[in-house]
Amino acid sequence: MNFENLPDNWKVVRLGRVAEISPAKYSEYYGSEILFIPMELIPQGEKAIVDFEVRSRDEVKSGIPVYPNDLLIAKITPCFENGKIGFVPNKSGYFIATTEVYPIRPKGKIDMKFLFYFLKLSEIREHLKTK
Repeated sequence: MNFENLPDNWKVVRLGRVAEISPAKYSEYYGSEILFIPMELIPQGEKAIVDFEVRSRDEVKSGIPVYPNDLLIAKITPCFENGKIGFVPNKSGYFIATTEVYPIRPKGKIDMKFLFYFLKLSEIREHLKTK
């Protein structure tokens, strides 16, 4: 990774310093509908927003709770290498995503759109694959 030609006011920091990875879970949910995000609905092209399916609570046996505007990135091969990444829609409801993703939520001042495009870079994913 070569970060030598960055603007003077930029800093290189670890992702965990500016964002939570797999943040806190929902404590309890009492509704009947789940907005479920399976791996096949997480985009790998230029699209930035993930799609979801409305499922009954009984249909969703496992998953990870996520919130609107969380950034989801695949953690399994080959989905990670193919760049499956996208934002949870800014819609009210109870979202559950496949356990095959890492949800990322900002801690402070980070432009999540920048992070989205940064993590889409093949050289960045190649570097992260070895970590």
